[in-house]
Amino acid sequence: LLNLEQVNDLIIRRMKTGVLLVDDANHILRINESAWHLIGNPSPNQRDLGQVAAELSRRLYHWRHSGRIDQNPVALAADVPEVIPRFSRMAPNDDTHILIFLDDTSLLSRRAEEMTLASLGRLSASIAHEIRNPLAAIRYSAQLLAESETMDEEDRRLVEIVNNHCTRANEVIENILQLSRRERSRPESIDLNAWALAFVEDYKQSNDIGQDHLRAITQNRQIEAMVDPQHLQQVVWNLVQNAIRYGREPGAVARVVVVARMVSDKGPPVLEVVDRGPGIPAKVAAQIFDPFFTTSEYGTGLGLYLAKQMCESSQATLEYVPVAGGGACFRITLSASATLPARPSPSEKA
Repeated sequence: LLNLEQVNDLIIRRMKTGVLLVDDANHILRINESAWHLIGNPSPNQRDLGQVAAELSRRLYHWRHSGRIDQNPVALAADVPEVIPRFSRMAPNDDTHILIFLDDTSLLSRRAEEMTLASLGRLSASIAHEIRNPLAAIRYSAQLLAESETMDEEDRRLVEIVNNHCTRANEVIENILQLSRRERSRPESIDLNAWALAFVEDYKQSNDIGQDHLRAITQNRQIEAMVDPQHLQQVVWNLVQNAIRYGREPGAVARVVVVARMVSDKGPPVLEVVDRGPGIPAKVAAQIFDPFFTTSEYGTGLGLYLAKQMCESSQATLEYVPVAGGGACFRITLSASATLPARPSPSEKA
């Protein structure tokens, strides 16, 4: 029975839906991690619902006396998502203990978006498979033509164009299939400093960057973040490849840094990929995350779109930030690893 209680407690604490248990005096008896975050991360000593979340206390009072629930979303603190509160008595007609559920509207929107993307992904994957077969035949035929000894230079150039565009079309298909096969995000707590240093070493060992420069910049403090490490690896790998390929002045070497830092003492952790190249014009920057938008002759226009989708699946954001003096910065703002408030003592519960 004790083990079962511990399992139930862990499940409630890790639920994405915020859960609070209050008594008839609006005293918070229990609170899970999500609810603690959604009401603004108050001090563990603050147990009065009216002081911690006045609007939530007002809605609870209205529900107790009228039985009606206000369905309008509300933000219970600064810089937190909007929620829709729900209330439930532990026993009929008994206000001694009330369960409060806080449904994060951003999670509801994200679930709807994931369902839409999943449907589109399956449709796209089906189309991509149908295109791949004739595309392979076209490419194989072009390769056979290129081996002809009687072909003149003009025809060879035409065959080269066919091969180049077959390669590009195949990359588009691979990206579409990657989108359709994308696994659900599995966030976990990571040390962002250690992750950035390990990533740079891994990238250098896997890629010959020649004279180009790639290094990590970390802070002299622990930075913990909640993110899916595999998704983060794919996103940053894509950003670094783009930075090395495009983030350089003509004839110069690429200088790319991966920066792990905190925005402020209480701000979220961020990971940035910064280069010292020509930067991105404002008109182009407004569209770079749109699917199939590209300024490169051989680009697919799906790399940054997929990167942004992967970030959002881990409740992170990806944005482009111009660099003063020239250069580009792609900033990933991550979720901090939340620390649970201490459980109230028996005297506090009483």
